[in-house]
Amino acid sequence: MADIPTVVEPAAEYLGVACHNCQNFVTVIGPLDPVQMPPDQPMRVGSRAPLQVECPQCKHRDAYPIVELLRRPVP
Repeated sequence: MADIPTVVEPAAEYLGVACHNCQNFVTVIGPLDPVQMPPDQPMRVGSRAPLQVECPQCKHRDAYPIVELLRRPVP
């Protein structure tokens, strides 16, 4: 299972997925450094297998292919 950050910084960008069950955004990686990963530039992310993620809101566990990653600011 991917590590879910325990502290989420307001207005910072994170990589995550939309839960297949409840559609809430689940943070997987972050906060992203805007200098190293500018918001207007593509990012290269690789994985040998789908990410195993558990939604903290509904507790649904599922596998998410890397193409389902979203980059979002967290309010």
